[in-house]
Amino acid sequence: MKKNQKSPVPVNKNQKPPVPVKKNQKSPVPVKKNQKSPVPVKKNQKSPVSREEEPRIAGSSGSEPRATARRASRPALPGPRDNAPPPWRTTEKPAGSALLDLGPRPAGSAQLDLGPLPPLLFPAINTQEREWLSRLKKARRIRRVGPRLYASLPEAKVAGAARGSWATIVARLYPETLVSHRTAFEFTPTADGEIWLTSSTNRVVSYPGLELRFVRGPGPLADDPRFLTIRSSSRSRAFLENLATTRPSSRTRAVPIGDLEQRLVQILDLEGEQALNELRDRAREIAGELDWRREYRRLDGLIGALLGTRTGHLTSEIGLARAAGEPFDPACLERLQILFGELRSRPLPVLTDASNTPDHVRNKAFFESYFSN
Repeated sequence: MKKNQKSPVPVNKNQKPPVPVKKNQKSPVPVKKNQKSPVPVKKNQKSPVSREEEPRIAGSSGSEPRATARRASRPALPGPRDNAPPPWRTTEKPAGSALLDLGPRPAGSAQLDLGPLPPLLFPAINTQEREWLSRLKKARRIRRVGPRLYASLPEAKVAGAARGSWATIVARLYPETLVSHRTAFEFTPTADGEIWLTSSTNRVVSYPGLELRFVRGPGPLADDPRFLTIRSSSRSRAFLENLATTRPSSRTRAVPIGDLEQRLVQILDLEGEQALNELRDRAREIAGELDWRREYRRLDGLIGALLGTRTGHLTSEIGLARAAGEPFDPACLERLQILFGELRSRPLPVLTDASNTPDHVRNKAFFESYFSN
């Protein structure tokens, strides 16, 4: 500005003059060379870190982020860590292992893929369990042994496991059925592995060592007790079901008539005549409801013959003895027969008594009679 030249802008009396600016200076605030921040920075002062900049650690270069320096301090691993699969997704076999890692198990599952499995496995109930079973099948850890049933056991042990778990198989796979006929009495497979069930259709389902035989018939009644998640025939109904066999092909589903008579005798001996009469009364109601009158007449004849109120056709020794007024305990008789055979077949040593004086014999008789009680 030239001397004595007036400012084009009016200046107040108390206004400070403008700060002189150097040539080519753009910012009114003094800034060091090549500094981008408008904020003045002191010497040796660290620059503020922006939100987008990686933090740095001591000992690393000025342009190296903290994560890079941390990786550099660790031993090198094969392959990039960021792209490496998690340990449960690896496809490599562990050292000394013959099993493949099958991936993550469904939530809430109790066993691990590489851990022990249940002997028998049932169909999945959701998508996660289906994927898990699919991985087990691909790894050949389980195999299908029958309709909707898988096993993780060797082939030689599957039959025994299926026979021992027949109730679980029926409850899980056929919950609407009724345990009936001879199975309602025995609750175990027959010698041929048969289990008898009442359902809406006639069919046979086979598993290793086990055969489920479904017979078409009426559903459960109000007094049929629960067994696991299914139902079983009541005692009165079971007697009628086992007396309904007329064809030779259907006799295997019923216990022999001698066993039925023995069961009636046991009820009479253990529970009394009143319990036997109550069983007959309930059987009469069931026969009227299900139209099983012929079966009821046979049961009524057996009970009447045992009670001596009417003449009936009994076939078993225990039934005939009870009707004649000379009952016996077949279990006790069997034990005595075993004892008799053992004593006859086993030679016993001959014991001699060296003392023959009268006082010895007299005192010995006293001690034997005293300690024998």
